[in-house]
This record gives sequence, C-alpha cells and structure tokens, in this order.
Amino acid sequence: MYKDYNFYDSNDMNKEVLTKDLSFLEDASAMLEERAGFNDDELDTPEKIYETYMEHFRISDVNEVTAVKDLRHVMTGTTEQKARYGRLLDLYERSEGESFFEDVDTGVRKLGDYAQGLATAPSTIASVFTGGFSKIAAQGGVQASKLGIKKILKEVMKAGAKGAAIEGGIGLGQGVVKESTRVASGIKGEKGFEIERPLTETALAATGGFLLTGITRAVTLPSELKTLKLEERASSAIKLREAKAKAKTDEVLKSADKDTISKIDKNLIEVTKPKKGDVVPDAPLDPKKVAEGKKLKDDISTSETMTSTLSEEVRSNITAAVLRVGKDVVKQKPGERITAAIYRAIVRGDVPIDNITKVLDEHNITLDQFSLIYKADVSEAGRILAEQSLVSRTFGGKSSKKDRKAVKDLLDQVDGLDKAGVSKVSAKETAETLKENPLLLGWRLFQDIDQARISFMTVQPKTAGRNTANGGFRIMTDAMTRAMDNVIYNTGQLRYGLKGNYRVNPFDGTYDVAKFMFNPYEGDLIKKVFSESFPNESRRLFFKNADIEARAGGDGILTTIGRKLNFLNTASDNIFKRAVLGASLKRSIKDANIPISADAKKTIIQQRVAQILGPDYRTSPDYTKTVTAVAKQVNKQKNHTIFTAYESGEFSKIATDDMFTKATKDAYDFAYQTQFKEYGKLGSDAARGLITAVRKLPFVLSSVIPFPKFVASQLKFIYQHAPVIGMIPLEKIPNPLSPIKAKKVRYDFKDRLAKQFTGAALTSVAYAWRARQGDTNHWYEYKNNEGKLVDGRPLYGPFSMFMLYADLIYRYKRDQLPTKSWGRYAKDVLQAVAGSTFRTGLGLYTLDKLLTDLSNTEGEGSEVKDRIVGEIVGNLVKTVTIPIAPFRDFYAQFDIKSSYIPESRTGETNLFDIIDARGTSNLIDFGEDTPFIGKEGFASIPSLASKLNLEYDKPARSAFQTGPIIAQDPLVSQITTETTRPAKNAYQQELGRLNMQNFQIYKRHPNEKVDRLTRFYLSEEGSDTNLNEVMARAIRKDQYKQLSYKEKRSAIYADSIKIIGRARKKALGEIKTIEGSKAGAKYTTIDFQKWQSLNQRDKESVNELLKRELPKYSFNDFTSVNADKDRMVRIKDKEISILNLAIKAIPKVRKGIISGTR
Repeated sequence: MYKDYNFYDSNDMNKEVLTKDLSFLEDASAMLEERAGFNDDELDTPEKIYETYMEHFRISDVNEVTAVKDLRHVMTGTTEQKARYGRLLDLYERSEGESFFEDVDTGVRKLGDYAQGLATAPSTIASVFTGGFSKIAAQGGVQASKLGIKKILKEVMKAGAKGAAIEGGIGLGQGVVKESTRVASGIKGEKGFEIERPLTETALAATGGFLLTGITRAVTLPSELKTLKLEERASSAIKLREAKAKAKTDEVLKSADKDTISKIDKNLIEVTKPKKGDVVPDAPLDPKKVAEGKKLKDDISTSETMTSTLSEEVRSNITAAVLRVGKDVVKQKPGERITAAIYRAIVRGDVPIDNITKVLDEHNITLDQFSLIYKADVSEAGRILAEQSLVSRTFGGKSSKKDRKAVKDLLDQVDGLDKAGVSKVSAKETAETLKENPLLLGWRLFQDIDQARISFMTVQPKTAGRNTANGGFRIMTDAMTRAMDNVIYNTGQLRYGLKGNYRVNPFDGTYDVAKFMFNPYEGDLIKKVFSESFPNESRRLFFKNADIEARAGGDGILTTIGRKLNFLNTASDNIFKRAVLGASLKRSIKDANIPISADAKKTIIQQRVAQILGPDYRTSPDYTKTVTAVAKQVNKQKNHTIFTAYESGEFSKIATDDMFTKATKDAYDFAYQTQFKEYGKLGSDAARGLITAVRKLPFVLSSVIPFPKFVASQLKFIYQHAPVIGMIPLEKIPNPLSPIKAKKVRYDFKDRLAKQFTGAALTSVAYAWRARQGDTNHWYEYKNNEGKLVDGRPLYGPFSMFMLYADLIYRYKRDQLPTKSWGRYAKDVLQAVAGSTFRTGLGLYTLDKLLTDLSNTEGEGSEVKDRIVGEIVGNLVKTVTIPIAPFRDFYAQFDIKSSYIPESRTGETNLFDIIDARGTSNLIDFGEDTPFIGKEGFASIPSLASKLNLEYDKPARSAFQTGPIIAQDPLVSQITTETTRPAKNAYQQELGRLNMQNFQIYKRHPNEKVDRLTRFYLSEEGSDTNLNEVMARAIRKDQYKQLSYKEKRSAIYADSIKIIGRARKKALGEIKTIEGSKAGAKYTTIDFQKWQSLNQRDKESVNELLKRELPKYSFNDFTSVNADKDRMVRIKDKEISILNLAIKAIPKVRKGIISGTR
C-alpha cells in the first residue's frame, strides 16, 4: 500500500523533497482530481500540486464538511483510490509541517488555508451566532450605565461556554469522521478505530470554540450596550409623552359615563386575550393557562409582540380616544357602534381621516392600537349570539336574522375602514374573535391537514439555507437599488443648483439592511417599538407570535407542529424582516428631512446628561461642562434620524403611519410574502384570489401550486426589475369584475427607474456568471469548487428569470439558439417564474398526466384508477414525510447503498405498491448492510431474517449516465444547500454545448416496466446500448467534428434515437420473454399497454366488433375488453385472451372492414 515517500524521515517530508518525488506528485495530482475536481491546468507544476495538497488537508483539519466529504470519497472509491488517499493522509499526519514563521509567504498561505476552513465551517457560523450575539437585555432589569467589568466578563465567559459546547460537539463528530476515514483508507492496519484521537480533537475544538465565541461576544457587546443606553434615554422621554397623554385621558374619562367606560374596557380585554373562540368571554381564565402565558412572556425577549399584554394605561387611552372620536369627530348616534359611526362618516366624506389621527396622537396611541376597538365591536356582537345559545347554529334557521345581520354589517364596515385606511385589521382577522362554526369544523380539519402538509415541505435545513442565501442576494439587490435611487435623486436636485438638498454620500442608506442584519440589537429595538405601536401588524409580520397563539388554542395541532418544525425558516425569515423593517424606517425618516424641534433637542440633551451624570445630574459639579458638550454634539444634527426620533420620545409621531406601512410592506415583499391589499386592481385581486382559493380548497389547488403567495411575490419582483417592462404601470390595471373602485396611486418614476437600473445590473451579473459556466452547462447549472454540477434553481428563486434571460443572450451571441426555440423554453420560463413549486412532482403529474389517464379509463379499468390514485396519494405521502429526509440524508452519507436514488417508476400496478414507490423515498433506506439490523446484525439470525426481509430500494437510472443514480454527499447537501451531481460525461457536455435538454432526446415510455428496463440498458456499463459511452465514441470521430453546429445537433439527435430504439427493443423483448413464459400467462404488460394507449374511438369500435362476433365462438356474455381482458376464448383450436384478440382486431376497425372470421 505504501510508497517510498511514506518512509521518509519526518523532517524530509517537506516541499523541497516532495516536489521532486514523482510517486508523490502522481498520487497527489490523481487524488486532487478525483476528490476535489481539479484539472491538469490547475496542477501543471510540482509546486502547485504540493500547495494544493497541503491546502486540502489543512482545511480538512478544521472544516467538518470537508472531512465528511473525504470519508465519502474513501468509502465510494476503488481499492487504489482508497490506498492513494491513505498514503497521502499518512504523509500529512506524519510530516513536521511548515512553520508559520519559516517565511512570510508560507506563513500567510498556511494562515489563509486555516482561516478559509474555519470561515466556511458551519460549526463556526453556529457558535458565533449562537453565543457571539447573545443578549444582556434578555436577562431583564439590566441598566447599561450600571454594567461593571465583572458583569461584562461574565457575559463573555458565558458566550464562550456556548461556543465550546457547540464546537466541542461538532468536533467530536468530526474526529469520529476523520478516524473512520483513516480506518476506511487502510492506514490504521489491524488497529481499527481508536477513540483517543476523536477525544483529543473534541478538546481542541471546544477550546477554539470558547475563544472564538468569547472574542466575538466581546466585539458585539459595545453595540448592545450602545443600544441599551439609547433605549434607557428614550424610555425616560417616552414617559414624559405618556404622562401628557394620561392627563388628557384622565380629563376625558372623568366626565364620561362610567358604564360606557367599563363596557369598552371589558371588550378590549376580551379581544386581546391570548386565546380565541371563548363561548362565554367573561368566564375566568384557567390559572394554569395564566401561568403558562406569563412564562411565555418571560421566555421571549421584550422585542416580541404579544397582543394579550395590552396594559391598563393603553386601554384607558384607547377608551378615551373612542369617546372623543365618537362624540366630537364622527357624531356617534345613540345606540350606534363606534365602528358603524366611523364607517358612516368616512364613507360620506363628512370627516377627514386626519381629524381622527389627531385625536389618537393626543392620547399617544396608534391607528393599529385603535383598530382593536373594531375587533371589540364584532366580539360583542358575537357574544350576543353566544348568550342566546345560537353561536353553534349561526347558519341555522332559528338564529336571529337581526343579530346575524348585525355581525355581517360590522364585518363589512371593518373591511371598508381597512380599505379606506382607517383600520389596521381586516374583516377576516376580526372574524377570528367569533366562535368557529361547528358546521365547518370538519372542513377546517382538512384545511389544517393541508396547511401542515405544505409546511412540512419546507422544514429541511437545506430549504432554510437556500432561503437565507436568497435573502443575501436580496440584500445586494436592495443595496444596488438604493445606490441607484441616490443617483436619480441627486440628479433631480441639480435643478436647484447649490440650494439643492443633495445626498452627499452616494452610498447613503445603501447598506442599511446589512447593518441591521449584523447589528441585531438595533434591529430588535426598532422591532420592539413597532410591536408596541402596531401590535396587530406586528403579530402578522413576525411568526413567533403565531406560535404563542397556537399554544393557546388558535391553531390546529397539525398546523402548530408544522410551524414549530419550521423553526429554522421562521428564524431566518424574522431576521430578514427585522432588518428590512429597520432599514426602511431609517431611510424614510432620513429622506423626509424632518427638523429636530427645539423641544426634542432639549429632551435629548436632558436624557443624555442624566445618563452620564446620574439622576441627580443638576447638582453635579460637571453639570455645566457636560451640558455644553452634549448640546454642541446634538446641535450639529439638523434633521431627525431613526435613533434621534426614538430618543426624543416622539418616534410614533415622527415615524408616520405611511412610513410604518411602507416598512411593513417592504419587509413582506423582501420575504416573498406580499399581502396584495390593492383592492380593485386586476393583478392584486387575481393573486389574492388564488391565495384564498388554495387555502379554502385543501389538496386541490395546493397539490399543483402549494406556495401561491411565494410565486405571486416572485412574479412581482421579476416584473419590477424587468428592463423596460417594469416602467409600465401594469399593477394599475383595474379589475373590471371588482365592485371596489381602486385607489389612485402615484406613479413613482424615481423608484421604478432605480429598480430598472438594478434589473439591468442583475442581468449583467447573471450574464457574467452564465459565461463563466461555459457552453456545456444549461442556464440553471453551475460547477462548484470541486467540479461537481449543481442545480441552481432552488437557490436562485426569482433570480432564475435573470439567469434564463442571460442564457438566451449568451446562446444568441454564439448562434446557439435553435430555430423556433420559444416553445422549448416555455417549460424553462415556467420553472424560472414559479421556482421549485412546479418541480415537486405532483404538480407536474396532475397537469400533464391526469387528463390522459382519465381518458384511458374504461369500464373496470382498475389499473388506471389505481395508478391515478396511487400517484396522487403517493406524492401527498411524500410531502408529509419530508421532515424525515434530513435523517435519511445523514444515514445515507455513511451507507453508500442507501444513498442510491430509489426508483419511483417501478411498473407496479397495485395501488399500495404505487403509493409505496412514490411516497416512501424520504424514508431511511435500510438494507442488508445496515449496522446492527443487517446481515451482521439481527438479519443474521435465521428466525428474524425472513421477517425483516431487508432489501435496499431498487436504484433509479438515467439514460444519460452509466450506472445507478447516487446522491452526492447527501448530508453535506443539507448543510451547504447544494444538491450536486457528478461532473458531466462527454455526451452530456456535448448536449449542453449544443443547447439540447435531456427531455428532447429521451421520452419516457408510457409503460413503466419498459421505461425502467430501457433506462437500465441505456446505462449498462460496457453495453452496446449504453447511450453515453456509444455517443462519446461517436463525438470523438473526425467525421462528427467536421460537421457544423446545426449539423451536429441533427446528427447527435439521430444517433441517440437509434441507440434508444435498440435499448427499447431489448426491453420489450425481455418483458415479452419473461412474462410470456410464466405459467398461466394470458398476455404481457406490453399487450395491455398497447390496448390502454388506444384512443377511445377505436376502443369503442373494437368492443362493438367483439360483441357482434364472439357469440359465434360460444362466448355469449362479453361486456367489454377491459372487463373481460383476462378471459379466454377458443378460436380455430387455439385459446387466446380477449385482450390479445382485441389487439388483433385493431387493424380491422381502422380499415373500416368487419370480417366474419378472425
């Protein structure tokens, strides 16, 4: 196994000696090509080979992903490949290594390798973000100005301990993997697995994790302390504002009717309880649930929203505002609900909306908080029904029409106010305060199951990783758009000359989203303010509140499970939303150029001085000096920023409802969760209608398009950034069927133009990326740094359309677009627009096959029905079992046979076999080699072997590559989000170069058995029907090389079809031989498929012919071919099945000639 270089003295295992050792250079270059995908050009000198070899093993030392891939390489390699890797690993571990201080170049290179490995290791990211961004504020009651050095050191140590735990745990796993690699490569000899080295690596990893995370926490602490100090100053200012509002509220309530006050307060308490659907709202709360709610509140940070925590002071402010709006603004009539009164006044145009918001501002409440009164009105109306014991019969004949109409009218009014901009809650959300109708509970159970199924589809770590990576793309897009906006804005200011209000910094606000991403403390502060001021909108925007409500009974248990399993996506989503919310508000306030008033400056100075000198600051000897210094600093700033607005205690006044609305909209749009609230507009109404239909019709539309909001939001993004098209106001097109007149919206030329420039930049970037991949790859494919192929569609999201557009330009410039290519690209456009939705399997089946299969169903065609039902149910089962897929991938990483992609088109006709083949691919594939239960475990016990019946799934095969399809590093794909395939063979490269897709060459045979066997022969190693091997030889011929581009397309297509035809002929022959030789065989599956593929017209003609002719042969009870296909009839002393007789009759009916003799 070993070579000479393994026996060198450790001091001689260095660059100078090894670069002259031909056996080392041969081994190292071969290993690097096999394992890491390097080519000859990249390894063209001994020095490059040595440096690349050292780089690989250094990274493997500190990066668990590389270590896992190394083990996989050894496990799947040939005997020589295992030995080669073992020799090189032995050399690396026994060598003295290079000193960091040997020379500058060596030290820098070595340090860079380790830094690269650490920076790209998932464990590093996990430990840094888990411990490095901890929160002192989460401990409660902490004052930043009073934090001592001991507290800070304790915080750093605690963060370090978290990092040590994470890195130590992953280090143990990495150590086990590396030791397993040593065993598998053969360098351990007879020693076998030894635990000492993994334990040593665990200790080293834990130590490194402690240091790394502790240092990171020390770096992030100043940012948190700065934010905490800002929050403390703002808190004092807010108290002053609250005191003014309280004085006004007390004045109003003092002269108001006490019963009216009590009634409003009671209703507000009801609608802000942390549970829904109480039949008797006045019933006392369960003490256990109260305790649980308190615990929940303590568990979450103060930035989280919880609509159940409306304070008595806020309720009093809302009550006073309601009384004033009703009496002084909308002139509420006796007995009229406030909702109806406001609706009447707004619809008639008697009252400007500003008159209402002015009252709200005086009582220090927002429109979102005031909207709770609408919920309270509806809740009280529902309670009237409940008290009459009629809630359970809301749709029955005995309920009061008057009361039912009152509820309906209120909901309509709430909707009207929402659309008029006087409410922040919709009728749908308000209706949740009512008791659910029992008549719909069964249907809602189906909706709950379907919602849970859909949520299961996104629980995998790699899905969350892809969403996070796509969010990174969006941050870059946002930065480009803001930069373009600055240029356009400054250009517009040129008309004012030197008096123009220019944005001096061309990158002003460009990196705001990124800043809030990597400074979560400021982001959490803005989120907290938003949650306090806009509780309803915050509850909708941030998903964590949904989890809390689910615990109180708001959601079905399955939906709750689905949400909780999606914790990674939820965390990623909320981080991006928080960052975008903060960035949008920051930009809006800055762009509005709001001067800091004298009162605001006075408040800011006062709070800063108090924080520096303490509560008795006025008596401090440094008072005058401190005030002067702080005032000088504050007076430098003319206009408000987001932080001075907060510090002055006037945030909710300065940050207008329009700013908050825009920020919320931006956050939704960024996460592809656009709300589509533009009523009366065709695009918005269509999107909202589709989203509602998918939710209300479980398993119907959701089977085809499970994520309609995601798709619609992607379409919006593509449209806004599409060159030229984005300038056309398509979103303004009215909906001719809508009873609502669409609001007029200003045409924002500057915003549109900025997004146009960004779209052009995205196209340029996409083109550069596309050109880098070369002619042999399709628009959605790219090579990773190991030379393996990656399907980029799940990662690109809406950027897929720009990649496709770039590919069209790329191919056009090289004259590689086929004639009339738009039809061929239609499927690509659909996939680019709809993301991965149409690649889930079920959607494509439903669209492409369902109608065909139904048209072939006749009489008792149970096989076809089973196939349709099995296909649908199997795909549904597959989506439900997606949460198990990460465990399957973890196991498959270390069991090679389990990592083969299972064949789902097995040719089975039994319903349960079809469901099993389609629906269980996400389950762990245990087989005879499985540890503990395989042939060396329980299966070795004769009495258990037959019961276990352990067999791996049949592996799937592709017509375009040799051997079965195997998942490449399945566990790694969950971590890196990349689903890789082996590098393309010569035939696949040529197809890519000729811009020909696989589906253009190979068409699936309708008979699954024929199709499976055909693909087997096309991928059989060394076979004369192996498509890629035969075509590779043809491609290398001079005759082929001399052809033009278009001639090559025709030649490769024609030759490929010939080989496929030969393979299919072999498959048909084998099936006929095998099935025909079975005892009692009446016909083959080929015969049956021939009949099934016959058009309905000819089937009916054959049935009529047989019904007329069969009595001549004493067959008098014929019904139909499908019903009697298994029966036999004797003709001319030979027995023949009805099915085969029908097939023989086909030429007769097609000729239009009916013979009396068969």
